[in-house]
Amino acid sequence: MTTKATKPADVHPREVAKRLGVSRGMLRRCGQDFSRTVEQIADLLSEKPQWLIDGQAATAARKQQQRNAAALRESHHHQESDRAQRMLWAYKDGHAG
Repeated sequence: MTTKATKPADVHPREVAKRLGVSRGMLRRCGQDFSRTVEQIADLLSEKPQWLIDGQAATAARKQQQRNAAALRESHHHQESDRAQRMLWAYKDGHAG
């Protein structure tokens, strides 16, 4: 009988991707979308095969694009909010066009 203490636990591919710092889709495209043990994940992180390096770079670039887009949306939101506030003040002051 094997117990959890003696049998290494497999990590789900979703968690593997998270621990490797890549997307699950990238794992699929590279043919690496399967469960792994914690030791196998650590080995990949220390060996850094080219597919992992490329995947981490692509994931970092995508996350930066998402942060940039979010900052731009936030900026537009603030501009629109300020514009609406100015219009409201102008209306209340009787300066409405």
